[in-house]
Amino acid sequence: MYQRCLCILLFIAGFVGAHAQCPPNVGFEQGRFTNWDCFKGRVESVGGINVMTLNNSAPTFGHHTITDTADGMFDPYGNFPQTCPYGGGYSVMLGNEQTNKEADGMTYMFTVPTGLDTFVLTFFYAVVLQNPGHAPSEQPRFTVSATDDMNGTVVNCSNYDFVADGGIPGFQISNSDPTVVYKDWTPASLQFVGMGGRNIKLDFRVSDCTRGGHFGYAYIDVSENCSGVLAAAPYCTSSNSLQLSAPYGFQNYTWYNSNFSQVVGNGQSVTLSPPPPNADYFWVDLEPYPGYGCRDTLKALVAPYPSPDTPQGPGDLYYCLDQPSVAIGATATNGNVLLWYTSATGGTGSTSAPVPNTSVVGTQTFWVSQKQLFGCEGPRRAIRVNVFAPVPLTMSVNQDRQCFFGNSFTMTNTTVPIRGAIYWWIYGDGGTDHASAFQPNIHSYLDTGTFQLKLHVTNGGACSGTVVHNVTVIPSPTAVIGGPQAICLGAQAAVLSDSSLAPGSSVSNWWWNIGGSMSTLRHPALPASATGPVPVSLVVTTAEGCRSDTARTTLSVHNRPAAAFSFSGFCDNEPLQLRDQSTQPANTLGETISGWFWSVDGAPLSTLQNPDVVLSGGQRTVRLIVQNNFGCTSDAADSIITLSLHPRIAVMQNDSCAGRPMLFTAQVLSGSVSNWRWNLGAGSITGVTQVRQTYLQAGTRFLQLIATAPDGCRDTIARSLNVYANRAFAGRDTMTAIGEPVQLNAQGDSASTYSWSPADGLTDAAAGNPIALWPSDKRYELYSVDRFGCESRSSITVKRYHGPELYVPAAFTPNADGRNDRLRVRPVGIKTFHYLALYNRNGELLFRTTQSDDGWDGTFRNVALGTQTVIYVTEGTDYRGQKVFRKGTVTLLR
Repeated sequence: MYQRCLCILLFIAGFVGAHAQCPPNVGFEQGRFTNWDCFKGRVESVGGINVMTLNNSAPTFGHHTITDTADGMFDPYGNFPQTCPYGGGYSVMLGNEQTNKEADGMTYMFTVPTGLDTFVLTFFYAVVLQNPGHAPSEQPRFTVSATDDMNGTVVNCSNYDFVADGGIPGFQISNSDPTVVYKDWTPASLQFVGMGGRNIKLDFRVSDCTRGGHFGYAYIDVSENCSGVLAAAPYCTSSNSLQLSAPYGFQNYTWYNSNFSQVVGNGQSVTLSPPPPNADYFWVDLEPYPGYGCRDTLKALVAPYPSPDTPQGPGDLYYCLDQPSVAIGATATNGNVLLWYTSATGGTGSTSAPVPNTSVVGTQTFWVSQKQLFGCEGPRRAIRVNVFAPVPLTMSVNQDRQCFFGNSFTMTNTTVPIRGAIYWWIYGDGGTDHASAFQPNIHSYLDTGTFQLKLHVTNGGACSGTVVHNVTVIPSPTAVIGGPQAICLGAQAAVLSDSSLAPGSSVSNWWWNIGGSMSTLRHPALPASATGPVPVSLVVTTAEGCRSDTARTTLSVHNRPAAAFSFSGFCDNEPLQLRDQSTQPANTLGETISGWFWSVDGAPLSTLQNPDVVLSGGQRTVRLIVQNNFGCTSDAADSIITLSLHPRIAVMQNDSCAGRPMLFTAQVLSGSVSNWRWNLGAGSITGVTQVRQTYLQAGTRFLQLIATAPDGCRDTIARSLNVYANRAFAGRDTMTAIGEPVQLNAQGDSASTYSWSPADGLTDAAAGNPIALWPSDKRYELYSVDRFGCESRSSITVKRYHGPELYVPAAFTPNADGRNDRLRVRPVGIKTFHYLALYNRNGELLFRTTQSDDGWDGTFRNVALGTQTVIYVTEGTDYRGQKVFRKGTVTLLR
């Protein structure tokens, strides 16, 4: 994101002559906003014009912020003071670094003193901005304007509008952000001529970009040294020179003698030394930057002026070679500006502070003076910039790694001494000492760990260097007797285990004392028998010689358990049941078996006491070792177990359709089978390899087959059996009008096949939903086969009548004989049946229905009516979308 920050410092200043009374607190010297009006608002681009809409606001921190010289704060982009170095003790920061189309403003109303026809406002501005590349009306900006409050007009040539791509030169790239450019403090002027007694409103505004993504802000200060001079030609008595001074902020200056016959200089300030004789005044032609003021010609009168003192500033500055540098700083007296030179005399001064070059070792000298605004320049102060080369550092240490107890590190500064350099030891534990060249220095650490021992040098008070050497203080090792916790009688090759700890190092030596017997092995042997408890002690040391305290323990003497087990199971696909039968000797006191370690053919098997395991067929060696609660282990108990291979079988079936016989056939994949047992959900069948079963309904059934080998091992198949049925159905018989297309629907799935016969009048006899167009009655047979091979046969009769029509019989006989007992309407060619309504001769509704299958049973209010003639009304919409309406009479016969 591009951002732009605009910082401008404004001075209202006059000349050292024709002084006028300054408006109160115009320069914020009270440290508050008395007599100032503050505003906040928004900014938009309207029709290519930048429009700030501001509303009155109390002074708001972050929008209208007083800055103080005592704080010493600098702008983060241009590294210039936030408080004006040419003004008093306070300035104002207008705006902030937030975005989102913010705008802020301040105004001050003052009256040009009556009788003072010429008045000048001189301001200094420092600009920091990042050009977002927007159109001019959309960019962040800072504006300055002066308005005649009596008639609302903008004072001529007093309107300034600063944006990122304006035409004022002198920008530099910021060291802190290469996308940011800035312009150091630069003066400019506003002129009020012939406006004595007029009320003037100063207006300062800042805004973000109108798109809301880039910001702008300004620093403002107003000088309280007011005057009414536009240009001056002060004679400086101390230097016997004329220093011609014009208003700031113009692009070109051309100075002429009194009759315009000679150009005497160019620039805002021109020094004539010695001054020309008999010169009473000079003329200056001012040419502004485009859009920043008006062209003018001013008269500068010669008058004697005093010279200011030397500005405050450092005498010497120090840098290391290639160290990043910043502009040199100095402080001018209020009402003066700084001028920088590269020589003690002569040359043209610059208002931009120089940035020292640190790429070459040596001393550079710059000179700075201060000059009154439109007055004389004082003597120059020399500032020396010293650039030092880096210092090569070396050191030695007696031993990099030492034990904590008695550690004593001897370090020596072996660097060749350099005049003026100061050396220090930095131990890394908070301690420091002077580091004299080639003089040993001893230091002991009070804690363990690795420390960065540093030799540090400062040269000339600015250039410094450091060399680092790591030293390690090793903690004492900890002797740990890992086990066992007891001596087990009769155990062979039992050893003591070392579990000692040596943080930051490793154990290299062991000293064991086992019941009076000494050993230096890491894992010494234990005695196979003992008459009582055996004391054991251990001391260890590291490779550096760091020694541990003594670890001690006493090993009790215990009996070992005896391992034994039994088993059951002889097939490879059935659990082998292993049962522990181990014992502890009868004279045991407090000893119990607590651990079981089963293995098969040398591989770990289980740690349960009585595991059930499944092993592959063949001969298997099963072993058990048990351990008691004192860590004593038994000898191994072994058994060779032969596991028979079970037979492997499969089941084949020839069909899966309901209503057809299914043949199930058993197959032997491996081994031999002496007996079969089937279960298909209707009881067991044994001794056969094939069975038949017919299922009348589709659904899920259960199948189980158990095969038994001659040795009794078995294989079992148990699974679900899916029985399928073809659901295809031709549909119910239907009555239709002659010529009406009839959509047949087999109601099966898309994976099934269909065959309609005969094919007469069908659009596709192999489709599941053909259209029947035969003009007379026709019976169609449907044959279907689904994806499982299941078949279905059904038929439908399509009866054809003249129509579309709503057929109502002429009479019916509701006598409960099962024939013609209900009066129904027969819709032929009717897509939607609307209703059937029956009325008696009096127009009374006897029956009404919207379902053509419903019929009237000849009753009214649950009373059977006698023989009579009733009127019917019926309506529907035919398959062509036409309404069909019929009305007539029907006779009820009893």
